[in-house]
Amino acid sequence: WNAGRCCGQARAAKLNVDDVSFLRMVAADVLAAEPGVDPTRVYFAGHSTGCMMAQRMALEASDLVAAVGCHAGMLMVPPSSPAVDSITMPSGYKPVPV
Repeated sequence: WNAGRCCGQARAAKLNVDDVSFLRMVAADVLAAEPGVDPTRVYFAGHSTGCMMAQRMALEASDLVAAVGCHAGMLMVPPSSPAVDSITMPSGYKPVPV
């Protein structure tokens, strides 16, 4: 899965992989198949790169995702300049510890 700066970014870009759209389709399929599921209570959880994926969903699909629970990961995006070799935080990224 494309976590931004790590974990398959080049491969995902080459293959035109869109993980957010894929997970939106999975959620839509589950909501359609299970009429008792409350669509305002869609949560994602993950560990490590799964945490990064959950956080990316919260940031890019906030109309769908109510909350995320994460352990041992943080959302990473490519640096704003190729000369910068550090992890950057996306605009609007404000994790809240609980």
